Amino acid sequence: VKIVIAIDDLHPEQGWGCEGDESVGYIEELNKEYGCKFNLFIPSNYHDKYPLSENKGWVD
Repeated sequence: VKIVIAIDDLHPEQGWGCEGDESVGYIEELNKEYGCKFNLFIPSNYHDKYPLSENKGWVD
């Protein structure tokens, strides 16, 4: 059985997927404990406030 976990609308704002956010902690724990992998959708410029070009640390 393969399960896909997709998460929509992460962006570099506190509470929306920044490192250290509670939700990111859950993702990290699920990965560590069960090997879960995630498909994260990050808008390229969320509401004209967070251009991906200025947040290159989000792209690995």
